[in-house]
Amino acid sequence: MVKKRFCGFLFGLMICLGSCSTIEQTSIVRIKSAAEPDTPCPASGIIPTARSEVSITDKGRYYLVVLDYEHGATPRTLGQLYGRTVLHAVPNYEKTVDTYLAEIACFNGNDVYDELIQRARHIVTNIPREYRDEMEGFAEAFCGGTINKKGDGKLSLDEVYLLNLVPDVARATQCSAISVFGSRSETGKTISGRVLDWFGGSEHQLANLQAVIIVRNFEKSICLIGYAGFLGCISGFNNDQIFAAILDSPTGEPFSAEKKRSYLFDLRYALENETTLHQVAGFMTDSSRQYTFNHLILLSDAQKSGILENNFSGKGKQMRRSLRLDHSPLHEGIQWNFPNAVCGVNAFMLKGNHDNFTGAASNTERWKHFQTQLRQAGESVSLMEMKQIVSFYPESDPALSKSGGIYNAHTQQIILYQPTSNELEIFFRPRNGQLPVRPIFEKIIVDF
Repeated sequence: MVKKRFCGFLFGLMICLGSCSTIEQTSIVRIKSAAEPDTPCPASGIIPTARSEVSITDKGRYYLVVLDYEHGATPRTLGQLYGRTVLHAVPNYEKTVDTYLAEIACFNGNDVYDELIQRARHIVTNIPREYRDEMEGFAEAFCGGTINKKGDGKLSLDEVYLLNLVPDVARATQCSAISVFGSRSETGKTISGRVLDWFGGSEHQLANLQAVIIVRNFEKSICLIGYAGFLGCISGFNNDQIFAAILDSPTGEPFSAEKKRSYLFDLRYALENETTLHQVAGFMTDSSRQYTFNHLILLSDAQKSGILENNFSGKGKQMRRSLRLDHSPLHEGIQWNFPNAVCGVNAFMLKGNHDNFTGAASNTERWKHFQTQLRQAGESVSLMEMKQIVSFYPESDPALSKSGGIYNAHTQQIILYQPTSNELEIFFRPRNGQLPVRPIFEKIIVDF
C-alpha cells in the first residue's frame, strides 16, 4: 500500500570493467528560498538567514542536515539551496569530494574516470525525476558545470551524479549487519546494528563529510545516514520506523549499466512511499527493477527483521530475490541457530542462491564472530551487548583488523537503531581518520 499522506591501494574497491560522549554544536547555516538570486561560483555572497528550507549544523563528527519540503519548495529549488548551504557549512566541500572521486577513478593504476562517468549517465536516466532535480539543483552551486575533468578541484554535474551513484557503479566490498527482535531482544522489540565499511579516501575525505540528513516531507519524511550531498539511501529509516541498510554481495558477473536503475534511489523511494517492511522488500525485489550489482539490504521494523538477498546473477542453482529470515534454509554447511536474530555479511546465504560465502575469509570470519558474540550475550541481547557485538575485533587494535573484525580498519560508521522508540545511536569515524579502541556512539534525535 502506498502512503497517503578508490588507485590500486583502494581496499577491496572492485571496478568490474566489461567482464570483470556528546559533541558540542559548532555552527548552524540556514538559507531560505524566497527571492534569492542564482549563486555565482563560488557562492560566498549568499548570506544565511533565520528561516530555512535547508539547514546544516556542524555537530563535530557529523553534519546534521535538514531538507524541508513542507514550505512548498520544489526538488530543484531544494537542491539549489542544499548546494549553496553546503558551500557555507562544510569546509573545502567541493575539493574534498572531487579528490575522493579522483581516487576511486584510479584502479590498479588504470584511469577509469570516463568509464565511471558513462556508467553514471546510463543509470541516472532511470532515477525518478524528483531525485534528478535535487541532484541537478545541487550541482548548480559548484564550479565544474558541464566540464568533466578528474582532480581539478571542481564538481561538474556528471560528478555530482557519480558521487550519488558510487555504490551503483563501483564496489566497496565490506559491510555487515545484525538485528535481534522478539525474545532475542532484552526489550522484546527490535534492536538493529549496521557497520559501514567503505574506502574513506587517502585523506579521510568521507570522515569529513559524514551526515545525518532529515528530509521533512509530511508522510514521506525520512532520515538518511550517509554523507553531505549524497541523496540516495545507504542507511536510513522512514517515519513508520522501517529501517534499511545496503550491503555489497559480489558475484563476479560482467558489469552493465544499460537500462539499469539505482538501488540506492529506489530504496529511498520505497522508504518514502511504503509503510511496512514487506512492502519495501516487495518493491526492491520487483523483477522489473534491474540493478547493476547484486546486493543485500537489512530491513527492520519494530517486531522483526530480515536480510533481503537481491541475487539476480551468478551461479546459484535457484537464484532469487527474496527476504532471508531467521529460519530460512541456508547453503549446505552454513549454520544459523539463533531464532529471532538475523545477520548479514557480504554474501548470499539462502539455499540455491549464488555462494559467495564459502572460501571468502572476510565473510566466514565475520559470520563466525557474530555467532560467537551472540552466544556470549546469552538468550537475550541488550543495547549495551549489541554495542559490544558490533564493536568486536580479534586483534589488539581495530586499525589492524582487516578481514575478521566486525569493527575494523575500514569502518566509517556503526549505526544502532531501535524502531519502537525511534532511538538512533551512531559511531562516526573521527575526521582525522584515527579509529578509537572502542567506538564512541552519539545519540541522535530525529524529529520529523
